[in-house]
Amino acid sequence: MAAGILRFILILILVTFTIFSYLSKSSIMAKLNLGPSEPSENKDPLNAPSASSNNTSSTSYWTLDSDVGTLGSTGNNNHIRIGLVPFSDRLRDNKQDKPFNLVSLGSKAPIRIPLAGAIYRPGHLDNEIDMERICPRDGLFTKLLVLITSAISHGAARMAIRQTWMHYGFRRDVGMAFVLGHGKDNKQNKVLDDEDFMYRDLIRGHFVDSYNNLTLKTMSSLEWAHRHCRRARYVLKTDDDMFVNFPKLLSFLDKLKANRTIYGRRADYWKPVRNRWSKYYISIDQYAEKVYPAFTTGPAYLLTGDIVGDLLNRSLRTPFLKLEDVFMTGIVAESLAIKRVNVREIANIRVDLDACRIRDKITVHMVSPNEQFEAWMKLLDDSIKCKNGYMLRNSN
Repeated sequence: MAAGILRFILILILVTFTIFSYLSKSSIMAKLNLGPSEPSENKDPLNAPSASSNNTSSTSYWTLDSDVGTLGSTGNNNHIRIGLVPFSDRLRDNKQDKPFNLVSLGSKAPIRIPLAGAIYRPGHLDNEIDMERICPRDGLFTKLLVLITSAISHGAARMAIRQTWMHYGFRRDVGMAFVLGHGKDNKQNKVLDDEDFMYRDLIRGHFVDSYNNLTLKTMSSLEWAHRHCRRARYVLKTDDDMFVNFPKLLSFLDKLKANRTIYGRRADYWKPVRNRWSKYYISIDQYAEKVYPAFTTGPAYLLTGDIVGDLLNRSLRTPFLKLEDVFMTGIVAESLAIKRVNVREIANIRVDLDACRIRDKITVHMVSPNEQFEAWMKLLDDSIKCKNGYMLRNSN
């Protein structure tokens, strides 16, 4: 009898210990978010669940970079290594857009670069946008859609553009809007809300507006064009410090016949910057090749409308790179066999703002808000006669 009781007690202790061990292991796994994950089977990346969904199956992380952290996803590779900080997708919904100043931990382990689609959150905060003015009927009559990437603090630049060359946006065949992320606090977002209510020309993506998120901003631009203006024949991506000579641009468009092409200032055989102190720094882990594929520099480039959706969808499946022009018009475009054509008149550099130089170019870079008005007046001054970029006479 005593032996039976002792045997029962030993079995009970063994079962209790086994259950306790299992529960402890499950608790640790849950805290580290190391549970099994399954890759998304959604064939349309634009319709994939966003970061705001309740799906917590994948492990996400911030890669350690020299500037701002980049959010990614490890998928099924659930390994915690030096340089990775794991957290769930549900937590990402609250924190993915907050900037982090991260430092290298000196790990020599290879960095796992996430696909851009693991970082990009689709959708826009553009409830106030004037769709009927910018791109009615999905771009049925739109020859050119101009998407101007801007920064939150550049309100003066946006206002100067509205009062100068953005006047061409009132044409039925031209649409224009600014593209931004969102602010780091409610005060910044309130300023944008007020501006958007007044002018109804802000497209705002789900990412913090910062230099290291320019690739996300370009993806957001393409998504908006693909969703709301897919019939537009051409899309110009440009920046808010550019002056656009619209008469020359429209004349240039009238001569184009090619499809599946990007026009801009083509950069050939550019090498990645390996200097850690440069804002253009790209590590070997991020891009291992010695030379970038040919790309068009970022201040301004023109896309034929037939490649917008392809660029967006392929970009979601491409390893993220913070240099948006190299990423989109180089790496992604190369993978799609899209032509990149050099256009001399797209001056993505600073030039003298004399009337004839301005009229000779389609775009001019590094133009301040005050200079936008100066360039606009010189462009419209009929008393100044030019030929091939040089002044013939001045009646004054």
